[in-house]
Amino acid sequence: MARYVFLFKAESTGAGQILLGASEAAERQVDAIQQLGGSVEVQYFVTGAHDLVLIANLPSEAASLAVSLAAEAGGFQVDTMRAFDAAELDQAQSLVPEVRDWLRGEVASAVDEGAQA
Repeated sequence: MARYVFLFKAESTGAGQILLGASEAAERQVDAIQQLGGSVEVQYFVTGAHDLVLIANLPSEAASLAVSLAAEAGGFQVDTMRAFDAAELDQAQSLVPEVRDWLRGEVASAVDEGAQA
């Protein structure tokens, strides 16, 4: 499963939900994530530019999008970020030479084509 970080900012209706019952709102959010086949790692109400931080493991991009859409429909602005652990970063770093070599070939090809024109 992929890990996602959600940053929620309450608009007027979302703020009302928080004020009416933060604990119940948090439980509903956990239930919704579980219904999507995911799990919640951490959930915090915060001060500052955002009102809630949620880190969740979800089975797909579609599930992540569903969380965002549902929250926006409920009066929240949502920033969603895919999070990567160290092992995933190591895997990506191992692919860098392959991508770099491919890009070099593409750039060299484009330069050659430009010189011929």
